[in-house]
Amino acid sequence: MRAARDRVRAHVVRMETKNDVVSTIEAQRRSLNRLIGGCNDDRTAYRGVAFASPAQNEALLAMSRRRSVFIEELSSIVRRLGGKPRRSGSPFAGVRHSLFKLRAVVSGAKHLGDELGECVRIGGTVVDTYERAIEKTSWPKDTGDTVTAQMEELRLDHETVRRWRGAL
Repeated sequence: MRAARDRVRAHVVRMETKNDVVSTIEAQRRSLNRLIGGCNDDRTAYRGVAFASPAQNEALLAMSRRRSVFIEELSSIVRRLGGKPRRSGSPFAGVRHSLFKLRAVVSGAKHLGDELGECVRIGGTVVDTYERAIEKTSWPKDTGDTVTAQMEELRLDHETVRRWRGAL
């Protein structure tokens, strides 16, 4: 009787461990997909502003291209974890960006400071998303290193764009 009870306990422990692993992997995939969505929003914002800002055009396009690299890196990790990577940014960010562009068209004024301000806002949101992902998700070392390195680069780019915005 005791042996049977021990086998049942061992089975329950294995099931709990398996469920913990599955929920951890699912949490990692969700976090990574949120990061992919944020990078998509950031990439779109930088690319849009690059054409309105001749002085920072090359730097903004380079930032946009780096977001594409980040998206590919994160997408490969999601696939490795057995998930489907997100393909687009946040729907709310897309609507907000469209309204921002519409306001510029209707008012007839297109001020670079406003567009850089929009990049600052989006970049700040993306950095916050990365910080929350690092804090609240348990990562394997290689994935954690990738996410942390990306966050540091995002933070530096965010500060650069904030300086450009402040200089106007």
